[in-house]
Amino acid sequence: MLALVFCFGLVIRIWPSWSVVFSDPVKYSADDGIYHMRLVENMLLGGHFPFRIYFDPFTNFPHGTYIHFTPLFDWLLAVIIWLASLGKPTLEMINKIAPFYPAVMGACLAFPVYFLTKAIFKNRAAALLAAFLSVILSPFLYRSLLGITDHHVAEVLFSTLAMMFLVFALQSRRKTESGKFSIDYELKSERKFWIYALLAGFSLGLYFLAWTGAIMFLFLIFCFAVLYYLIEYFLGRKKNWILQMAMLIFAVAFLMISPFFGHPDLFQTYMYNIVHLLAFGLGFLTLAMLLLLDFWFEKKKISKKMMPIAAAGAVILMLAVLKIFFPALFDSLVSGAKEVNTGMVEYSKARELVSEMKPADYSGLVNNFQMIFIVAMMAICAAVYNFFRNNKAELLLLVCWAVFVSIMSGVLYLFGQIRFICYLSPVFAMLFAGFVVNMFEFGWKGVCKARGMQDLNLKKYIGYGCSAIIFIAMYFLVYPFPFNAGSNFPHSLPAVFQDMISSWKFSAADQNRYDVADWLKNHTPDTGLDYYSLYKEPGVDSKTGKVNAYQYPDSAYGILAVWDFGHMITYYAHRIPVANPFQEGIGRKNSDGSITPGYATFFLEENEAVATGYLDELKVKYVIADSSSANSDNVYQQMIKWQQDELDGYLAEDGQSIDMAKYYSSMAAKLALFDGRQTGFETFSDGKTETFKVDALSHFRLLYESAATDYTLKIDQNQEIKKYKIFEYVQGAVLRGKAFDGTKIEVSVDIETNQGRKFTYTNFVMAENGKFEIIVPYSTGSQEDSEIVASKCKIKIGNYEREIQISESDVLNGNTIQL
Repeated sequence: MLALVFCFGLVIRIWPSWSVVFSDPVKYSADDGIYHMRLVENMLLGGHFPFRIYFDPFTNFPHGTYIHFTPLFDWLLAVIIWLASLGKPTLEMINKIAPFYPAVMGACLAFPVYFLTKAIFKNRAAALLAAFLSVILSPFLYRSLLGITDHHVAEVLFSTLAMMFLVFALQSRRKTESGKFSIDYELKSERKFWIYALLAGFSLGLYFLAWTGAIMFLFLIFCFAVLYYLIEYFLGRKKNWILQMAMLIFAVAFLMISPFFGHPDLFQTYMYNIVHLLAFGLGFLTLAMLLLLDFWFEKKKISKKMMPIAAAGAVILMLAVLKIFFPALFDSLVSGAKEVNTGMVEYSKARELVSEMKPADYSGLVNNFQMIFIVAMMAICAAVYNFFRNNKAELLLLVCWAVFVSIMSGVLYLFGQIRFICYLSPVFAMLFAGFVVNMFEFGWKGVCKARGMQDLNLKKYIGYGCSAIIFIAMYFLVYPFPFNAGSNFPHSLPAVFQDMISSWKFSAADQNRYDVADWLKNHTPDTGLDYYSLYKEPGVDSKTGKVNAYQYPDSAYGILAVWDFGHMITYYAHRIPVANPFQEGIGRKNSDGSITPGYATFFLEENEAVATGYLDELKVKYVIADSSSANSDNVYQQMIKWQQDELDGYLAEDGQSIDMAKYYSSMAAKLALFDGRQTGFETFSDGKTETFKVDALSHFRLLYESAATDYTLKIDQNQEIKKYKIFEYVQGAVLRGKAFDGTKIEVSVDIETNQGRKFTYTNFVMAENGKFEIIVPYSTGSQEDSEIVASKCKIKIGNYEREIQISESDVLNGNTIQL
C-alpha cells in the first residue's frame, strides 16, 4: 500500500505536466529552479565535476554574485546524471533526467511520514492515510512537480526525515510500564538511542546542506529540548538525556556544514555565515549551561523553581556579553533573526513586493488546507492533553513542530512568510490522519459494543452517538462531499482532491520570455565569458571588507530587464543580466541621496541623459522593456517601492493616484509604450482634459519584439503594445547642420518590426544660434543582428525636406553627419 502511495504521488507530479515541461525548450520552474539548473549544467559540462561554483559572474552584472544556494541539492542531481551517463554527461541527458528529480523526491515524502505517523499514533491505517495526504496536499505538491527543480522539495523531505529519527530516538528512551530493565536490554536501548540521535543529526545536516535557512529547525529542536527538559525537571523525572541528545544533533549537523563556511568569508557570504556559527554556538552553549546548572542545583539542593530563572539569566548574560564585547556579532545575530520576514533581501518592502515573502495569515492556511487545517488544530489540543497524560515526548515535538511552522508561515501575519507553508503538509497530514482514524475506530468500537447491549435506551444512545462520530470522521476526510456532488468537475470532488487538481500542473513562464531569451542567444554578440567555467572567486578586500570587483573581459556587457527575468537570461540566453530574482541589480535611492543604478532606477528615470548614465555605469548594451513594468496600476508602482520604499514624489495632487505626467515621461513608458519616439496626446477623466507630451529617445533602437500583444493603446492610434521589446543602447548618428534660429528640425524613420507592426520614429529639435544637432538611433535598411527594417530616414528643416542615408557604423560609433 505504501508503494502504491509512492507511485500515485509520482504520477500526479509527472503526468499532468509532461507536455509543458518537455516542450521546446525544456522548461524548468521560474526563478530559483532555473538557476539550480544553471549550476548543475556548469558542474557537469564544464569539465570540473564534482566541484561547483560558489561565485557566478553570469548574473548581477557588472559585479557578479556569491551564490547563497547550498551544495547538496545541485550536487545530488549532478551525481545522478553523471552516473546515468556513465561519466559522460550531455545537455540532452541533463534535460531528460533533471525534470524528474523533484517529482521523485516529492513522492519520497510518503516514507518518512508513514513511519513517523506509525511511530507516534501506533496505527498503520493512520500512517497510510498520512502518507497519502502528505503527497497530495497542494502546498507541497506545487513545490515538487515535474520540472520544479527548486530546493523547497529537499527542505521538506530532509526536515521531515530529521523529525522521524528524532521521534525514534525519543521513543527508544521510554521505559516499560514496570520501569525495570536488564543490564543487557538497557545497554541495547542506550545504543539504539544514540544511533537514532546520530541519524537525526545527520538528517538535519542534510537539511542544512540543502538550504541555509535550516536554522529554523535548529531553533525548533532547541526549543523542544529545553521545554521538555524543564517540564520533566519540575515533574522530578530523569531529564539530562534530552539535552545531551540535542547537543549531539547540533554537533553532527555543524560538522557536516563546516567545510562549506566562507565563500568569501563569514561576514560577506549569504551561504553559511556568522549567523550559522552563532546559532550553533549559542545553542550548544545554552544546552551545556543547562546541564551544568542541573548538576549544580542537584548538588546544592536548590529549589526547582529557580531553574527557569537561572536558565533565562544565563541566556541574557550571554547575549549581554555578546552585545557589549562583540557588537558586530550581536548585530549579525539580530539581522539573521530579521531574515524570517525578508529573507536575504535588503529592501524593507520586499515582504510586500515578493509573493513568497508575504504572510499566509489564518485565512491563507484555511484556504490551502481547508478541513485538514481545522482538524489539525483540534488534533494539537488532543496531543497536548495526551502528552501530559502519558508523558510521550514525541507528542510534544509534534505540537511544537506544527505550531512553530504555522508561525513561520505567517499565521500571525506580522511574522513569517508563505513560502514555509509547504512544511505544514507532512505535519498537518499526520495530525489529521491520527485524529480522524482514532475518531473512526472509537466510533466503530462503540457501535460494535452497542450491538451487544441489552438496555435498549443505552444501546440507542451509544449506537447513534458513535454512528455520528463515524459520520463526522468520514466527513472530515471527504469534505465537502457529498453536498457538492451536483457541481461541475472537479468541484464535485472532496476539497483535498480539488486542491490537488488545481495545483498539479506545472505553470511555465510566458512563452514570449523563452522566445526573447532564444533571440538574445542567437542574435547578440558573445560576452567573452565562458558559461561553463569554474570561475575564480574574487575574494574580499582586507581593508574595506567588501567583495572585490570581478575582472570581466572587455567584451562583456549587461542586459537590463525586469528582475524576475534575470535567471532566464542567464540560463536560456547565456547572457548576463543586471537584475535577477535574488533581488540584485534592482537599483536604489540611498538615504544619503545617492543613487545605486539598476532596473528600477533606470525605468523610472525621466531624463534620457541621466538614464544613459546609469547604463554606462552598469555597462549595459541591451534593454528589455516589458508591458508589465509600464503598467501604472501595478508593476510601475512596485518599481517605485523597490527604489525608495514609498510612492512619495510620484503621486498626483490627490495624494493617491499616480502622477501621469511623470509616468508617461518615464523610460518604462517611453520604451514599452511609445517605442522611444516623440508623441503627444490628450486624455479625459474626471471631467478634465489633460495634455501630455512625450519626448523622443535618441539612444535606443528597437531590435526585436515578442509575438504576443498585451493590449492596444487608444491614446496612441491603437498601437499594439507587445509584451516584450528588446532595445539596443547605441551612440546614435549625430546629424548637424545650419538653420535660422527657432526653425523646427524634425527627423522621421519608418520602422517595420519583426512582427510586421509599423510605426514612425520621430524626433525634433529647434535651431539655436544658427545651428542644430539631432541624434538618430536607427540606420537605414536592415539593422545589424535584427529583423527590424528602417526603410528610410527623412529630415525636415522648416519647409525643406530631404531623405538621408545613415550607415550602421554611424549609429554604433556616434559618427557625425554634416548636413
